[in-house]
Amino acid sequence: MGRESDRVAAGGERAVGVGGDGRAVVTGDGSSATYIENQYVQQAPEPVALTGEDIDEALRRYATRVRETYGRLDLDVLIPTEAGEHPPVGLDEVFVPPTVRADPPPLELPRDIRQRLVDAGEWPSSLPPGLEREALDRARQAYAERPARDVLDVLADPGEDRLVLLGDPGAGKSTLARHLALTLTREVPPGDPLEPLDGRVPLVVELREYAVGEWRERTFEDFLRYLHGTKGMAPPVPVVERLLAEGRAVVVFDGLDELFDPAAREQVSHRIADFAGRYGRSSPNSPPTPSPTAEPPAGTSHCA
Repeated sequence: MGRESDRVAAGGERAVGVGGDGRAVVTGDGSSATYIENQYVQQAPEPVALTGEDIDEALRRYATRVRETYGRLDLDVLIPTEAGEHPPVGLDEVFVPPTVRADPPPLELPRDIRQRLVDAGEWPSSLPPGLEREALDRARQAYAERPARDVLDVLADPGEDRLVLLGDPGAGKSTLARHLALTLTREVPPGDPLEPLDGRVPLVVELREYAVGEWRERTFEDFLRYLHGTKGMAPPVPVVERLLAEGRAVVVFDGLDELFDPAAREQVSHRIADFAGRYGRSSPNSPPTPSPTAEPPAGTSHCA
């Protein structure tokens, strides 16, 4: 069929004419029109009005998935055995909250790792100008003399709405993130250190998964949509949007120190800072947005 026979007419403001199988479409009331072929347009659905029951049911399903995913330790990874499966061990049965101190001094790497970075040209062979060894030693001594705090008390502190938790590999940062998610997806018992956060909803973003493939070019909101659609590890999008807008979410970015590509780590750090800037102070009582090792926005507290 030739182009002439594909032409259709449409009269009236906002009118649409469709010819044949819809391959040729024009709009308008006698004005010039554009010939469109093989274009498919789907109208966005109207926003769904959520009831309180809808939100409660969505959060119940999400809480179930959190318990299924984080509730048990994977001992096969730590202690392989040929004698059969390990007995199930709940994370809460063995979790011991670490203690932290505020504002740690600059980290000194082990000598062998530091030398490898120096040899590769990725680390200065001496201290930066203006930083003396004595001053660095005094900072470390002052840090060691600060009182240690239970990390759960720090997370629940109303005065801390943005936190960066630093720790060596294996120090328990991911375990802490999972304990936080497990605790906040059920009713927090009286006297629990996290009781001030009761009613908040945890959202855990595992950065080692976010930073691969297409996600590095997309937003955390897009990634949470993906987690809901594929794993159930986030509430539905309208619920997430409401939680973020009302300051009822505790967002945890876990695993930045597992991104070994410097460009990827820097890009993700900027995305965390942008996200915290948009949602971190969304209400006067907004909960903390914990993150491991990042370049934080102003007002962020460091703990190690």
